Amino acid sequence: MSTTKGRQFLSPYVPTACSPKEIADFLKNSLRTVQGITKAFNENKNSEVELSAARRVHDHSESQLRSEPFLEELHSAVQDDPSTAIQSLAAHMKVSTCMIEKVIHENLWYKSYVLKMRQHLTDSMRAK
Repeated sequence: MSTTKGRQFLSPYVPTACSPKEIADFLKNSLRTVQGITKAFNENKNSEVELSAARRVHDHSESQLRSEPFLEELHSAVQDDPSTAIQSLAAHMKVSTCMIEKVIHENLWYKSYVLKMRQHLTDSMRAK
């Protein structure tokens, strides 16, 4: 349900003596949504202003970070020392570890692995 439709649908219930929890249970909507609409309704009770949700605009920062220079720098850092930890790469590149993991997997097509220590079998051990 869109926020505008939700506000129009909830507006008859908001001025009543019902709690937001009761309204949310009755309408089968999230409590946080009902609380936000109730708060906005109470703040703008006397005005005829259309209530609308304040939404965060997507800034496309991830697509800006995945530019060619960024990918080349990350690729050269991985090629220089493949054993470098993802956390170290993220700190060096000043991005999140999640972003580094996505770029390594999706753009560079590398797969991370855990170096496992194996038992070394010597000739004397084979003889036994």
